[in-house]
Amino acid sequence: MKYFLIDASSYVAWALEGRPRVDFMAMHESGAAFLYMLQFCVTEVMSSFSRIYYFQAGSDRITKEKFKKLCADFAENIHERKKIYIYDLHRYHNIVAEKKGVFAAACATDPNIGVFDILLISMAMELNEVYKDKNDEIEILSEDRKLCVAARELGLRAHSIGPGGAK
Repeated sequence: MKYFLIDASSYVAWALEGRPRVDFMAMHESGAAFLYMLQFCVTEVMSSFSRIYYFQAGSDRITKEKFKKLCADFAENIHERKKIYIYDLHRYHNIVAEKKGVFAAACATDPNIGVFDILLISMAMELNEVYKDKNDEIEILSEDRKLCVAARELGLRAHSIGPGGAK
Protein backbone atom coordinates (compact mmCIF):
# COMPACT_ATOMS: atom_id res chain seq x y z
CA MET A 1 0.00 0.00 0.00
CA LYS A 2 1.24 3.48 -0.87
CA TYR A 3 0.48 6.40 1.44
CA PHE A 4 0.52 9.80 -0.21
CA LEU A 5 0.39 13.21 1.42
CA ILE A 6 -0.89 15.39 -1.41
CA ASP A 7 0.01 19.06 -1.57
CA ALA A 8 -2.52 21.42 -3.17
CA SER A 9 -0.18 22.00 -6.11
CA SER A 10 -0.19 18.30 -7.04
CA TYR A 11 -3.95 17.98 -6.69
CA VAL A 12 -4.48 21.02 -8.95
CA ALA A 13 -1.97 19.67 -11.49
CA TRP A 14 -3.73 16.27 -11.44
CA ALA A 15 -7.18 17.85 -11.84
CA LEU A 16 -6.13 20.12 -14.71
CA GLU A 17 -3.66 17.96 -16.62
CA GLY A 18 -5.41 14.64 -16.60
CA ARG A 19 -2.67 12.01 -17.11
CA PRO A 20 0.18 12.63 -14.69
CA ARG A 21 3.20 10.41 -14.15
CA VAL A 22 1.84 9.54 -10.67
CA ASP A 23 -1.93 9.09 -10.86
CA PHE A 24 -2.67 8.92 -7.15
CA MET A 25 -6.45 8.85 -7.64
CA ALA A 26 -6.29 5.81 -9.95
CA MET A 27 -4.00 4.10 -7.43
CA HIS A 28 -6.51 4.85 -4.67
CA GLU A 29 -9.45 3.55 -6.69
CA SER A 30 -7.57 0.29 -7.37
CA GLY A 31 -6.92 -0.12 -3.64
CA ALA A 32 -3.17 0.46 -3.98
CA ALA A 33 -2.97 3.84 -2.22
CA PHE A 34 -4.31 5.80 0.72
CA LEU A 35 -4.52 9.55 0.18
CA TYR A 36 -4.01 12.29 2.76
CA MET A 37 -4.39 16.01 2.21
CA LEU A 38 -3.74 18.64 4.83
CA GLN A 39 -6.66 20.67 6.05
CA PHE A 40 -5.21 23.97 4.84
CA CYS A 41 -4.57 22.51 1.37
CA VAL A 42 -8.36 22.37 0.84
CA THR A 43 -8.43 26.16 0.85
CA GLU A 44 -5.34 26.31 -1.38
CA VAL A 45 -6.97 24.01 -3.97
CA MET A 46 -10.16 26.07 -4.09
CA SER A 47 -8.13 29.29 -4.25
CA SER A 48 -6.08 27.91 -7.16
CA PHE A 49 -9.20 26.96 -9.13
CA SER A 50 -10.69 30.40 -8.44
CA ARG A 51 -7.53 32.23 -9.53
CA ILE A 52 -7.39 30.24 -12.77
CA TYR A 53 -11.05 30.94 -13.51
CA TYR A 54 -11.28 34.58 -12.47
CA PHE A 55 -7.82 35.96 -13.13
CA GLN A 56 -5.92 33.77 -15.62
CA ALA A 57 -5.48 35.41 -19.01
CA GLY A 58 -5.80 33.88 -22.45
CA SER A 59 -5.91 30.20 -23.23
CA ASP A 60 -4.86 29.18 -19.70
CA ARG A 61 -8.17 30.42 -18.31
CA ILE A 62 -10.81 27.75 -17.65
CA THR A 63 -14.48 28.02 -18.59
CA LYS A 64 -17.26 28.50 -16.07
CA GLU A 65 -18.39 24.91 -16.67
CA LYS A 66 -14.86 23.57 -16.10
CA PHE A 67 -14.52 25.67 -12.93
CA LYS A 68 -17.80 24.31 -11.54
CA LYS A 69 -16.80 20.73 -12.42
CA LEU A 70 -13.37 21.07 -10.81
CA CYS A 71 -14.95 22.41 -7.61
CA ALA A 72 -17.68 19.74 -7.55
CA ASP A 73 -15.21 16.92 -8.22
CA PHE A 74 -12.91 18.17 -5.48
CA ALA A 75 -15.82 18.42 -3.02
CA GLU A 76 -16.76 14.84 -3.88
CA ASN A 77 -13.16 13.64 -3.48
CA ILE A 78 -12.88 15.06 0.04
CA HIS A 79 -16.48 14.38 1.13
CA GLU A 80 -16.55 12.31 4.32
CA ARG A 81 -12.85 11.52 3.77
CA LYS A 82 -13.74 8.54 1.59
CA LYS A 83 -11.32 9.24 -1.27
CA ILE A 84 -8.96 11.79 0.21
CA TYR A 85 -8.57 11.81 3.97
CA ILE A 86 -8.34 15.40 5.18
CA TYR A 87 -5.63 15.47 7.83
CA ASP A 88 -6.22 18.10 10.50
CA LEU A 89 -3.53 20.45 11.75
CA HIS A 90 -2.99 20.32 15.52
CA ARG A 91 -0.73 22.26 17.84
CA TYR A 92 1.62 19.30 18.24
CA HIS A 93 2.54 19.58 14.55
CA ASN A 94 4.08 22.95 15.40
CA ILE A 95 5.87 21.29 18.32
CA VAL A 96 7.15 18.49 16.04
CA ALA A 97 8.42 21.13 13.61
CA GLU A 98 10.41 22.74 16.39
CA LYS A 99 11.59 19.64 18.29
CA LYS A 100 12.77 17.80 15.18
CA GLY A 101 14.44 20.89 13.77
CA VAL A 102 12.19 21.00 10.70
CA PHE A 103 12.00 24.78 10.63
CA ALA A 104 15.76 25.28 10.94
CA ALA A 105 16.64 22.52 8.45
CA ALA A 106 14.06 23.63 5.89
CA CYS A 107 15.16 27.25 6.13
CA ALA A 108 18.80 26.17 5.77
CA THR A 109 17.81 24.46 2.51
CA ASP A 110 15.91 27.52 1.31
CA PRO A 111 15.39 30.61 3.50
CA ASN A 112 12.28 31.50 1.48
CA ILE A 113 10.42 28.25 2.15
CA GLY A 114 6.85 28.85 3.28
CA VAL A 115 5.46 28.08 6.71
CA PHE A 116 2.78 25.80 5.20
CA ASP A 117 5.55 23.81 3.52
CA ILE A 118 7.28 23.41 6.88
CA LEU A 119 4.02 22.26 8.49
CA LEU A 120 3.42 19.79 5.64
CA ILE A 121 6.90 18.33 6.21
CA SER A 122 6.26 18.13 9.95
CA MET A 123 2.94 16.37 9.40
CA ALA A 124 4.59 13.89 7.01
CA MET A 125 7.16 13.12 9.71
CA GLU A 126 4.38 12.45 12.19
CA LEU A 127 2.57 10.16 9.75
CA ASN A 128 5.83 8.26 9.18
CA GLU A 129 5.86 7.50 12.90
CA VAL A 130 2.39 6.02 12.52
CA TYR A 131 3.58 3.86 9.62
CA LYS A 132 6.76 2.40 11.10
CA ASP A 133 7.27 -0.08 8.27
CA LYS A 134 9.45 1.63 5.64
CA ASN A 135 7.41 -0.06 2.91
CA ASP A 136 4.47 2.00 4.11
CA GLU A 137 6.35 5.29 4.32
CA ILE A 138 4.52 8.48 3.47
CA GLU A 139 5.36 10.05 0.12
CA ILE A 140 4.81 13.77 -0.30
CA LEU A 141 3.46 14.75 -3.70
CA SER A 142 4.09 18.40 -4.54
CA GLU A 143 4.89 20.50 -7.58
CA ASP A 144 6.81 22.89 -5.30
CA ARG A 145 10.54 22.26 -5.78
CA LYS A 146 11.52 24.03 -2.54
CA LEU A 147 9.21 21.81 -0.53
CA CYS A 148 10.45 18.61 -2.22
CA VAL A 149 14.12 19.50 -1.75
CA ALA A 150 13.65 20.41 1.93
CA ALA A 151 11.61 17.26 2.59
CA ARG A 152 14.26 15.05 0.97
CA GLU A 153 16.99 16.80 2.99
CA LEU A 154 15.03 15.77 6.09
CA GLY A 155 14.88 12.13 4.97
CA LEU A 156 11.36 12.08 3.54
CA ARG A 157 10.19 10.82 0.18
CA ALA A 158 8.95 13.74 -1.90
CA HIS A 159 8.40 14.17 -5.62
CA SER A 160 6.26 15.69 -8.33
CA ILE A 161 3.41 13.97 -10.14
CA GLY A 162 4.26 15.69 -13.41
CA PRO A 163 6.70 14.59 -16.09
CA GLY A 164 8.97 17.62 -15.63
CA GLY A 165 9.33 17.34 -11.87
CA ALA A 166 8.65 19.95 -9.23
CA LYS A 167 9.19 23.55 -10.27
